[in-house]
Amino acid sequence: PDMVGEQWTKKDVQSFCDKYNLSLTLLEAESSDYPAGTVMKQSRNAGEVVVEGASIRVTIAIAPTNNNANNDNNGNNDNNENTSTSSEDTN
Repeated sequence: PDMVGEQWTKKDVQSFCDKYNLSLTLLEAESSDYPAGTVMKQSRNAGEVVVEGASIRVTIAIAPTNNNANNDNNGNNDNNENTSTSSEDTN
C-alpha cells in the first residue's frame, strides 16, 4: 500500500502488520513536509507484494522542534537527527 500518499498513521501501520504477520520497525523523524503522526517514508514501494513474515520499516513524521532548544551553551546542536527507533515483532 501507499502508506505515505494515503497518510497512514502509526496505528494504521501497526494494524496492517498485525493482520499480515509482518515484522515492523518504526522510526520517527522531524518533518514540516508531512503531517505529524503520519507515515513519511516506507521501506517497501507502494504496490510491492509483501509476503507473510516479511520485514518493513516505516518512518513516522513528528513536529519539528525549535532548533534553539536543542543547542548546548556553545551553540552546538547536540541532537542532530532527533530520531528514535523501536522494533515490534507482530508474531
